[in-house]
Amino acid sequence: MAMLAATGVRRESESPANRQLQTTGTHTVLVLRVSVSDSSPTFSASDLANDFFDNSFSVATQYSGCSFGAVQFQSYDSSNPVVDVLIQGSAASFTSSNLWPLAMSAGASQKGVSYLTNLAQHVAIILPPNLSDSSSWYAIGSVGGWW
Repeated sequence: MAMLAATGVRRESESPANRQLQTTGTHTVLVLRVSVSDSSPTFSASDLANDFFDNSFSVATQYSGCSFGAVQFQSYDSSNPVVDVLIQGSAASFTSSNLWPLAMSAGASQKGVSYLTNLAQHVAIILPPNLSDSSSWYAIGSVGGWW
């Protein structure tokens, strides 16, 4: 399984200098589970929701604990914390770098918004195994900018 943490998509009218980073408080997260025609993440949407928000060792509880409660992560939608998208094509025909932008676009289209960051401050992208550049883990991030 590969996980990408994309904090947004650069928009023509926005510049990184204008983006205000929230270092404390409550952050909303959308988990985007990406499948391709012949491969899906090994964790179900329910597993991912638990691992990000619900269990005692979730991403949310660990950030809260490490920040002494100053940073809280919560789902953008408590009734549907994980968005599943299917991208047509075989896993071997994609790299993580060319799949995640397609997934962000497909997720936005599915949710009826221009950008997933219109719904949540952070997007965690879960990619399927067997991509042409697959490794055990792959992560990207941005501080003070958009992807």
